[in-house]
This record gives sequence, structure tokens and C-alpha cells, in this order.
Amino acid sequence: QVKSVTVAVPVLNGGERFRMLLDAVARQRNQSGVELELLIVDSGSTDGSVEAAKDAGARVIEIDKSTFQHGRTRNLAVSEAKGEVVALLTDDSVPATDIWLDSIVEGFAQAEDDKAHRTAATTASDLTR
Repeated sequence: QVKSVTVAVPVLNGGERFRMLLDAVARQRNQSGVELELLIVDSGSTDGSVEAAKDAGARVIEIDKSTFQHGRTRNLAVSEAKGEVVALLTDDSVPATDIWLDSIVEGFAQAEDDKAHRTAATTASDLTR
């Protein structure tokens, strides 16, 4: 049984789509009752993304823009995550439903191998633009 999930999002000036993502994560039903951590790795936003993330209750790690690399930044997020499972999103990927989180948890619950619980889940659920 998965007890905790970290939703990790690297961001740079995420704008309105990032704010939509934050709202969509907050609206998750979480019927599974997992502890949810929202972790944002910001690489120098100047559009209020950091403040929006903090207002949404996220833990924010700020890195220098020059140190951003897609793989390295995601690895940092995974290494800093407190959840047993890590769901990686991009800053403009908005979960399309309010059961997105429960679907991830259910997938891991169905896994026969307990080691699957230590594997990061990668997703890019997205609203149609």
C-alpha cells in the first residue's frame, strides 16, 4: 500500500498553465488517503511562479537558471522527494481529472513486486489546449 506521493514539477516562468496545474493538484480527490507532497524546483522564475507554488502549499527548491538540465533537475527532485512514489510533471501539464492521483496510487497497489513502490511514476497528463 502506497502511503505517500510526491508530485514534482520543474518550473521556469510557468505562467497561467502552471497555476492551472497547481489548482488541479489541489482538487485531487485523494480517496486513497495518501500523504501528498507538492515539490517545485524553480530555475529562476520572474513571473510569480515561486509565490504561486508557495501559496499552493508547495515546498520550493530554487536553483540557478544556469544549472538547469532536464535530467539533472528531475533527479534532484526525485532525490529531495519525501514520497514513496514520485509523479513527475512538466510545468504546463495539467492533470485532466480529479482522480489522477488516485489512478497512480491504484497502479502501484496492483503491482505484484514491492520494489515497484520505490519506482518513480512519470506522467504527462494534459488538458487539451
